Amino acid sequence: MKTIDVLLTLSLWEGFGIVLIEAMASGKPCVAANTSSIPEIVEDGVNGFLVPPKDSQAIAK
Repeated sequence: MKTIDVLLTLSLWEGFGIVLIEAMASGKPCVAANTSSIPEIVEDGVNGFLVPPKDSQAIAK
């Protein structure tokens, strides 16, 4: 986590995104697909950004 600038998690299914919690605890910004349990961890615009799954334009934005 020390060497990353942003955590990008684009899983189509996620049991529980522990890697997101680890990145947030390290103060790293997170961008994640709005799928599965991810919205329980990432609140869009508050502690990260949620993007529609498989939407490359939203991811790039």
